[in-house]
Amino acid sequence: MSTSLIGKALVFGSSEYRFDPCVLNTMNYYKPNQIQNHFHFALSQKNPYSRIMYTKYTLYIIRILAASGCIHKYNIGRIFFKKKYRYYIGLTVLMYRNTPFFKSMRLVSTPSRKYNISYKALRITSLSIGNSVILLNSSRGIITHTEALKHKIGGSILFVIS
Repeated sequence: MSTSLIGKALVFGSSEYRFDPCVLNTMNYYKPNQIQNHFHFALSQKNPYSRIMYTKYTLYIIRILAASGCIHKYNIGRIFFKKKYRYYIGLTVLMYRNTPFFKSMRLVSTPSRKYNISYKALRITSLSIGNSVILLNSSRGIITHTEALKHKIGGSILFVIS
């Protein structure tokens, strides 16, 4: 049975395995991934309300999701934590009789791998996706696939919401 290097360092001491633990003061999150995790957490708990850390980019994505109908409503709030105010976005997932309107939100592009789609491929794909929504990161910002078809542009695929 094998264990990881971190596990061995925690059990036997860090000096034996040349492992020096460090704690980062700031963590960089990939914002679309954070939104996807909170969306799925709200769906799995049958609780349509969830809170996300506030940034301008996160708010921009939440506004697009609200306009496309994935999120019922959202609000910006603040709490006093460790001697300063922390802002958050509270969002409510659209539910009908305890069943979510959109069942899944799949993150396609990651920081290490971007998946781009051209206008021609987007036209073909839009015929087969039905009621699903594709969010694209394009030259005009983050837009849905219907807006991309109107502007005749492609872009990097962020989410596929079905």
